[in-house]
Amino acid sequence: MQLQQTLLNLLVNAMDATENVPPARRAISISTATTNDGGVEVKIYDRGTGLPPSREHEVFQPFFTTKKRSLGLGLSICTSIVKLHGGTLSLQNNVREGENAVFRLPPPLD
Repeated sequence: MQLQQTLLNLLVNAMDATENVPPARRAISISTATTNDGGVEVKIYDRGTGLPPSREHEVFQPFFTTKKRSLGLGLSICTSIVKLHGGTLSLQNNVREGENAVFRLPPPLD
């Protein structure tokens, strides 16, 4: 349930990021892959506004937000959930536009 919430929050963030992009250019894609060690990697790519360049380091801090109507807790909570499951969460701006959100989880325990 927690990982579903993480994925949902990252998708909502991607949709919010593309809100002011012309409809013909809006795009969000999701991919999954198995990592070399048997874990899983989930990528959410959007063609939105991207992260504010001078504030990229703050996005995982509680109460940091770039949205008009947000508490700024989503990414902080997502990070805690992914870490609780032994994984990592990262965000980075794409070269041209938008950003990638990537979370990786280790292989399941036997």
